[in-house]
Amino acid sequence: MVSSTVSKKIRTLAKIVQELHQGKDFNITRLTSIKSLCADPKAAEQFFLYLAKLTQKKMEEKAKTSHLEAEDWLDCKTLVNESVCQIEAYLASNSHYEEWLFNRLLSDYCGDVA
Repeated sequence: MVSSTVSKKIRTLAKIVQELHQGKDFNITRLTSIKSLCADPKAAEQFFLYLAKLTQKKMEEKAKTSHLEAEDWLDCKTLVNESVCQIEAYLASNSHYEEWLFNRLLSDYCGDVA
């Protein structure tokens, strides 16, 4: 379970993202809260999953982007969907095998990863 402090930071960052889309500017020091989220491994995992799911949702809302061919867009959506499933499986089990599966998935799409 995510602490209320971490949840508040994530909500604040989500609000910042919305405001950035609306054209609002932010001082870079406001964005250092991302660094504090990553200091706690459990919070970093949850933030990573949150960003992956947000990306997945936004991609599902679009039929296609203007800068990618339809087939490439479908490949990207497939990668994100598979990645979210793999991230959730890894976080639920925290096993080396799930981590290996996730890295293999990324490697299949993107080449070698660390």
